[in-house]
Amino acid sequence: MVSYSGTEIKSQSNNTLATFSDLEIRNTLSFRFKIPGKIEVEDFDAMVGLSTEDTSDDGGGKNIGYTDTGDYADYLIFIEEEGNYKASFRFASEWGVGKIGL
Repeated sequence: MVSYSGTEIKSQSNNTLATFSDLEIRNTLSFRFKIPGKIEVEDFDAMVGLSTEDTSDDGGGKNIGYTDTGDYADYLIFIEEEGNYKASFRFASEWGVGKIGL
């Protein structure tokens, strides 16, 4: 719950925000992965042109395959503290080529 009883918040037209009390807040933001942390490839928020498939290596999970030029996956992340972070990636390719766009 949140309340406001001041006179400091004004609109561009100089109208003062009306006071209110015990307003219920509902968070409608999408889930974000906290960094540092681990993000699995199948946990994308949005993707275009990709497919996932089960893996058979240690640890299981999924991989992304069937990529073409212009395909991508987006991941929502939250970084609580400013700093430098190390990123590790696993790759596999039938043709031995690939590229990361960060």
